[in-house]
Amino acid sequence: MKDPLGVFLLALGFASVFLAPAPLEITSAAMLSAGLVGLHRATGKRAALFLIAGVVALWVLQHFWDLVPGDTYKISNEHKTLYMAPAFLANVVLVALFAAIPIVARPRIGTGLMVLSLASLAMCVLAKGPLLVAEKEDTLALVFGAMERGWLGVTVRLVAIAFFAAAFDTQTARLEKRGLVIAGVIGAPLFAAAYTTLPEHWGNNGAYGLLGSGALALGLVLSAIGFAGVARAGGGAGSWMAMALAIVQLPMLFFGLLLSDKYESVMGAVGATMLFILLAIGVAGVTAPQMGARAARGFAGILALSALFGTLVSFALLMGAVMNVVHAHDPYSPLHRFAIPLVGHAAVAWAACLAYLVAPPASVFGAKVAA
Repeated sequence: MKDPLGVFLLALGFASVFLAPAPLEITSAAMLSAGLVGLHRATGKRAALFLIAGVVALWVLQHFWDLVPGDTYKISNEHKTLYMAPAFLANVVLVALFAAIPIVARPRIGTGLMVLSLASLAMCVLAKGPLLVAEKEDTLALVFGAMERGWLGVTVRLVAIAFFAAAFDTQTARLEKRGLVIAGVIGAPLFAAAYTTLPEHWGNNGAYGLLGSGALALGLVLSAIGFAGVARAGGGAGSWMAMALAIVQLPMLFFGLLLSDKYESVMGAVGATMLFILLAIGVAGVTAPQMGARAARGFAGILALSALFGTLVSFALLMGAVMNVVHAHDPYSPLHRFAIPLVGHAAVAWAACLAYLVAPPASVFGAKVAA
């Protein structure tokens, strides 16, 4: 994109969504509005400017009772439904914005990334429905609450990526053999949503933990299929190796579940065994230079390899405790400090790269790459 101001404004939009998805502060709202102006400059669509009205409405609704004079404490006690109405409407506006931004950005980010963003948002909204009727401490509330948090995290990352991707003039050709790659587009965000919402302890989280573990396993299977698709589409030996690593990760997942009962941490024990899937994303991301979106794939790979460091250290400490060789006070500390914050970013970035390659922007939509 040959517009430095437009790139700067899109960077502000990326930072706003990534750091503050619901802009409670006026500065966050201003940054998101600036990002929409940058999206207008990148796409030439006035719809991006109209979305600024949604940002303003969102901020006003979030601060409605601060702006309206009156005894808000009395209203909150006597008219709870009325008091909660602005917050509910703010969530509706936020969902609408998260749906509209990828749609408006489609000419720059491609149909694949747009569809992935909307599908993630749809999963978040579907999980919200049962929460409206479930009791707060119910198992149903725990399960669907985890689903909502996980897919909201994926959606926020994808909307931020939409701003980021819109800043680049890429000439990427559509993959010809993309059927199996689509499995990877689904599997990577599913893995990210499940990983980031695993319960810390089993306790009364049995159904919640089992659902998260099942989603992780399904995400790994789909990711392995996706790596095979990337290999067939030109990814080469690195992607075949990534497929093998993803398959090896499945028994490691069950090993982590066995350890979680003994060492009283689902997130820690399972997270510490996610070595091979992170290595798989790293290898697939930094190899295959002939494929499109090379820089973006490399960035996703570097994120995954960075997360691998903390995971590997925690796994070594955990194995030392199992064999009574090392007695670390908190073997999961490196995992929480250096891995968990990055794993979701790496998996979603990888999924975004695959979605982009499956259906790139229309300017190069007709071009194809031979396998």
